[in-house]
Amino acid sequence: TADAMVDTVFPVLERITVHLEGIEEGLLAGEDSEMLEIFKLKRQLVAMRRILRGVRDVVGALSRRTKAPMSKKTALYMRDVHDHAIRCAETVEEALALATNAMDTYQTALSNRTNEIIRRLTLFSVIFLPLGFLTGFWGQNFVDLPVSSHWFLVASLGLMVATPVVLLYWFWRKRWL
Repeated sequence: TADAMVDTVFPVLERITVHLEGIEEGLLAGEDSEMLEIFKLKRQLVAMRRILRGVRDVVGALSRRTKAPMSKKTALYMRDVHDHAIRCAETVEEALALATNAMDTYQTALSNRTNEIIRRLTLFSVIFLPLGFLTGFWGQNFVDLPVSSHWFLVASLGLMVATPVVLLYWFWRKRWL
């Protein structure tokens, strides 16, 4: 019967919803492999929504028919089927929203991880940029640079050690490390 057909959708939707909730928890735990599963479930839900909308509309039109007389039992049955079809369609919409939220959660977590990696790489490059400048400048082959004097070697090595140490301390004080 039509009622049994519509009612068979509820257990399927319940399994999909529970599966989506488990996937969302996995995404929060950092598992990346769940996105493909979300896409598959979302595709199934969209197909179910399309079918259920058609069933809901047809059964709704049949239950509102006034031209052909219907027995009270048949009218009650059609309203019951229509109500179940509406509930199924709403459950599909909720599951789709859950899948979309899971995808958004994954994208946010991925963006946060990317931002953290970029932040660390930026700090790393900021530490080594002055060292690259100092070694490049003092590595030039100019005659007038006092590279042969002992004090210059000690001062340049001291500056090369002090620069990253000062930068690391400053980053630590700003809580960037």
